[in-house]
Amino acid sequence: MWSFQIKLVVLAALILSACQPQIVSLTPPPTPQTWQVETTPALRWLGPVFQGCTAGLAGANLVISERGTAQLGGPQADFSFQWGDRAGAMGFAVVIARDALAIVVNPANPAASLTPDDVRALFSGKISNWNLSTGAGCASCGLDFSGSVLAYIYAPGEDVRAVAGWIPGGPAAVLAPGPAEVRAAVAKERYSVGYLPARWLDASVKAVPVVPVEQAMLSQAVLAFAPREPQGAQRAWLACVQNALK
Repeated sequence: MWSFQIKLVVLAALILSACQPQIVSLTPPPTPQTWQVETTPALRWLGPVFQGCTAGLAGANLVISERGTAQLGGPQADFSFQWGDRAGAMGFAVVIARDALAIVVNPANPAASLTPDDVRALFSGKISNWNLSTGAGCASCGLDFSGSVLAYIYAPGEDVRAVAGWIPGGPAAVLAPGPAEVRAAVAKERYSVGYLPARWLDASVKAVPVVPVEQAMLSQAVLAFAPREPQGAQRAWLACVQNALK
């Protein structure tokens, strides 16, 4: 009798324990982080790379702002990116990629190449008509392509203008806000000439080789700046951006 009662008590205890909710240890979700990222108009193409690297980091969000070069590095910025070096930059800086400077003309332009002197003359206004371009590199720009040169440049202080420091801006040159506007204008204007970061090239414009030329005149680093050396998730994000551009 007592043995039967003990069995009932044990069975009841087992049933009660089976009905109790199980306590599961959960890892708390990461605290959401919002990072302020600034770029110049020349580096607008980095947007998809930034977003792709953010997708792999739980809880990370980006606010991307496009600013003139002189306005980069505000107090709220976690990262700022520009093409070419920044004089007197403080804090952390790293090269994440390189890009080349491309001289572009309308696809209708027959020029096969340009010398550095041709380029300077076209942008300064010394050569005002394509049929006056007699440089060895532009021998094909003859009477069959006669029209007033329309040169597009950028505002002083912008990173693209600084990278192309060897190219003057003549009084008749048109200031453009950024590479997107230069590309659109050169694609539309038959007698135009401009320059772009090579990553902006597409079939709407024609890149003309500059020969002979020193590599430093055309190729410059894409730099990332931060107030201090990134750690943790920010470091992982920046490393992802850098690796994606190799």
